[in-house]
Amino acid sequence: MKQWGTKYGFRILNQEVLESPASDVVVQAFAARPNALTEFQQTLPERLDEARLRREQSAKAKPRRGRPPKVAERPQQPDVDEDRPESKRDSSAHTKTQSELVMLGNITGCSVWIAANDQRRQYGGRNLADDCLKKLPRMGLSDEAARRISLIDVIWITQNSPVAAFEIETSTSIYSGLLRMSDLLSVVPALNIKIYIVAPKDRESKVFSELGRPTFRKIGLSEYCRYISSEDLGDLLTKVKGFGGHIQPSILDKIAVPLEDEEDHESP
Repeated sequence: MKQWGTKYGFRILNQEVLESPASDVVVQAFAARPNALTEFQQTLPERLDEARLRREQSAKAKPRRGRPPKVAERPQQPDVDEDRPESKRDSSAHTKTQSELVMLGNITGCSVWIAANDQRRQYGGRNLADDCLKKLPRMGLSDEAARRISLIDVIWITQNSPVAAFEIETSTSIYSGLLRMSDLLSVVPALNIKIYIVAPKDRESKVFSELGRPTFRKIGLSEYCRYISSEDLGDLLTKVKGFGGHIQPSILDKIAVPLEDEEDHESP
């Protein structure tokens, strides 16, 4: 922090090298706190036996008289109420929004990438991928990074560089979409990319709740990510149809809402 200030997360995501003497402080901090990995590896069988014995004893234990048995609380998982398969209706809404982003991207002059696992989806009697890139530009990524990025719902690309990325959340976990966006920021050197979560208006509060998580704030995701309602996206597309060649990707600024604006709106 002394070297890079409070925005150190941006530099980490951008994989910048921390030079000496600041880097020496980090190295010394790790060296001063050796882990006990070898010890844990050697004693793992005993630890597993001990844990199994505790579970068996706990299962045999009778609850106290007059009190109902205590039910262990399940660890809280992000969006646990939303991690369910999409219904046909939800899937159709998701595909419709992808189709609109493809059309709008083409109007702005961008090449468009559709998630690798969605390219056979159809909308309006056509495959989503018909007017899209057949291969995702490598952008200097490793095979694993390219695989992760290829699963983002929609990416607008200009001159082999991504300028906008979209995750569509009609019903599925918003948290998982934000994680994919975090992957994108961490492996793409250019930091001028804009990222968006597109969801119905009735999910707006959920989007900002997830985006406001300390984890995402710490890495700076909340400063890059914007929310677009699927309703506003459809209205915008209707207005700009026929204006191909005269519309820039920045047209999204007219309907995108940053986290800061939402917080100001909710303030008393």
